[in-house]
Amino acid sequence: MTGVNRLLLPAAILALVAFTAGCLPPVHQLGQIIDAGKSNVVTTIPVAREFSTVFTNCQVSIANFIPNRPGFRNVQLKADLFDRYLIYLNLEVQFVSRRKLEVASHNLKGFYLSEVTLILTAENGNTQYNTGDSFRFGEAQWRTLMTNGFRFDQIGITLKTNQPVERFRQERDAELAL
Repeated sequence: MTGVNRLLLPAAILALVAFTAGCLPPVHQLGQIIDAGKSNVVTTIPVAREFSTVFTNCQVSIANFIPNRPGFRNVQLKADLFDRYLIYLNLEVQFVSRRKLEVASHNLKGFYLSEVTLILTAENGNTQYNTGDSFRFGEAQWRTLMTNGFRFDQIGITLKTNQPVERFRQERDAELAL
């Protein structure tokens, strides 16, 4: 490495640190910021509020930034039904800033319902879900569910309401405890 190259690398690192220092929150505040963002999602976005009210075991996750969509992040609400199904609400949410996760706007990407048929423990100790039928539906079908007491047959989906999957509740409770 030449003398110039040895000086450029530390300068580039210093510039990167200086540039991102004002953009990223302190590490010790990240948990509070994410929790506030989750709360803002379910209080600000009507469909998220409905989902979390209907499915009281709802979990909210704020995931990655969306490429080519500045400020937008994937947000997912997840719940379960009848100890057999996982239901998801997928959103793209634009927050005010990285430090202030107040909702500026959102796009409803849709709903996804997946049947779990079997839960196993893989050789590495991870939990493995075998799935059966899955369904995607949109806001119009959600409105139908809302007005018809969440009778999924009203949108063409037949659920097995009295066939719980062994270990389903234990795995869900363990996940909620994390």
